[in-house]
Amino acid sequence: MDYLFETNLYFRFMFWYEEDEIDVEGLRQRFEGEWQAGRLTYYSQSELKELFEWYMEESRFSAARLLIDHASYLYPDWEQVKWWRSRIAYEEERYLEAYVQGMEAFERMPLTPEVYEHLIEVSLAAGRGEAAEWLFELWWEETESGAARSWGARLLAEGYLFRGEWEKAIPYLWKGWSVASPPRQMTFIQYLVGAYRRSEKLHEGLHAFSQQLWESPLEPTLWLGLARLFLSKFAYNQAAQALHQAASLLESTEEPEDRWMGELHILWALWHEAQGHREEAFRSWLWARHYLPRKAIILSHLVLHYQRLGDLQSARRYVESLYKYGLHSPRIRRQIADFHWEEGSYVRAIFQYRTLIKHEKHRIHALGRLMVSLIKVREFSRLRGVLRYAMRHMARTPQAWLEWVEMAFAAGEHAFALHLLERAFRLKGLVLPAAAFYWHAALLVYQRQYDAALVSLELALLTDSTQVELFHRLTEGLSLPHPFRVLLHRYRYGQLSFA
Repeated sequence: MDYLFETNLYFRFMFWYEEDEIDVEGLRQRFEGEWQAGRLTYYSQSELKELFEWYMEESRFSAARLLIDHASYLYPDWEQVKWWRSRIAYEEERYLEAYVQGMEAFERMPLTPEVYEHLIEVSLAAGRGEAAEWLFELWWEETESGAARSWGARLLAEGYLFRGEWEKAIPYLWKGWSVASPPRQMTFIQYLVGAYRRSEKLHEGLHAFSQQLWESPLEPTLWLGLARLFLSKFAYNQAAQALHQAASLLESTEEPEDRWMGELHILWALWHEAQGHREEAFRSWLWARHYLPRKAIILSHLVLHYQRLGDLQSARRYVESLYKYGLHSPRIRRQIADFHWEEGSYVRAIFQYRTLIKHEKHRIHALGRLMVSLIKVREFSRLRGVLRYAMRHMARTPQAWLEWVEMAFAAGEHAFALHLLERAFRLKGLVLPAAAFYWHAALLVYQRQYDAALVSLELALLTDSTQVELFHRLTEGLSLPHPFRVLLHRYRYGQLSFA
């Protein structure tokens, strides 16, 4: 009997949490069933919390609002109600409401990491930077560990960096660096260099780093940051001096951080590339990969190096690594897509180019390569959709259409290049430069539409005869009919057709 009692007690102890665990799916069905029947009943605070989090994860904000209304009825003074309203308002981009509700709830809540993170986000989104900075000061006072303080500083700084407020981020990055653990220090240094560069305050950045080095001359991360700033200013001699100083300090460190060593070799690689020392740069990139095997910038440069050597097999190996570690970066996705394009793997290129269409910096390039790739794989229905998108969103960008024409021409798709150009001519309000007429004339020659080509060539010559060399370059190696030679001869000697 004692044995049975002890066994039962053992199993109850092992699985006690399952008895208390809330069945969220059953809870959801009960809540929604009661709501539809118009007779909501009692729910504990823990049940309401579980159900609210489920609705937020599923982005079911209307249901979450119904839950909040019932929670406020059951628990009129519960601070969680305003907190939840703040969270929903933030998700629905009603930032001022999120800020007001969140701050009112905070009056009765402790400053936990979750509370701090949410209030920093809503304060910045609502344009209340002073409130975010007050919260940071409060966080700094109430927390004692360096890790917590550096996290709080980084959160606020990243909020400013995300919004392009580079100068506002700088003091908090310095604060975060001052208490960060060695593995985290390099993150703050890289953010600082980026903030000084983007705010065009490189001189102030050099002064700030020099001032810090005056107080902490044996800090290798400061020397690495200084070297990166000098590289941004193309001050290569000073960058080399800073790198030598960092290397000396790291050599004397018993167990230097891999991030520090990786950064040292990255900066040496960039320095050697700027000097044209390709072999030394390659060696530095390999050393950098040794310390940081998952760093996308390193893998990216190794792909470029092997491409220059013509070793596509090695380049492909690093491209596959970029799929694992670099897809978060639009620049890396473009490099991957371009690699597949150049090797003729158009299906893989298409997938990556599609992800870049909404990135303004890469949109023109991605749209052009995407359209030509779809031509190559004969996906004409998808091509029509991309063309419609291009006509809607690039109807006032003549350079984009000329770039696409050039891409199609270089890929041997002359008929499609002509089709693109003629679509551009039909767009209302799109004023194309003289080069477009030279392109049109040349593409018509490739299609043996000589009469139309002659008209376009004369329009081009009338618009700007100084660019005639473009037509010669495009039609090099082709045998032009006699009327073209006559027309070009007349314009060469200033004999206009209407004279």
